[in-house]
Amino acid sequence: MGLIVVGVDASEPARQALLWALREGALRGDPVEVVGAWSFLDQAALTGREFDPAFDQAAADAALDTLVEGARGTDPDLASVEIRLNAACERPAHAVLEAAKDADLVVVGARGLGGVKELLLGSVSKHVVHHSTVPVVVVRGDA
Repeated sequence: MGLIVVGVDASEPARQALLWALREGALRGDPVEVVGAWSFLDQAALTGREFDPAFDQAAADAALDTLVEGARGTDPDLASVEIRLNAACERPAHAVLEAAKDADLVVVGARGLGGVKELLLGSVSKHVVHHSTVPVVVVRGDA
């Protein structure tokens, strides 16, 4: 049994990466560790909402759980996937790479910026691709 690690935030590319990772986990029978990085000042990345001075680890855990349940929905194929939540108070790329040390696969989304910029990866996915010690899948568009 292997481990798939997927880095997420509240963006659509991250949702697509999460769906891809969950589907791959279902196919392989592997658990999926969902990593959502946050900080006190950058909570919107994980929640998609405005700054909340009361935001803490419990709120980050709840926000990550909401993202996962929203992506998983009622798809019966995804119900059997073991999901491990990891809401890390850390820089996103570092959190994903730390979680992926013992993984078999890392999955990240790439923000579609349009035009020529679309050919470039976002800073987190680029950092993960260049520094991961395990294979990385970068998901673009519909997963």
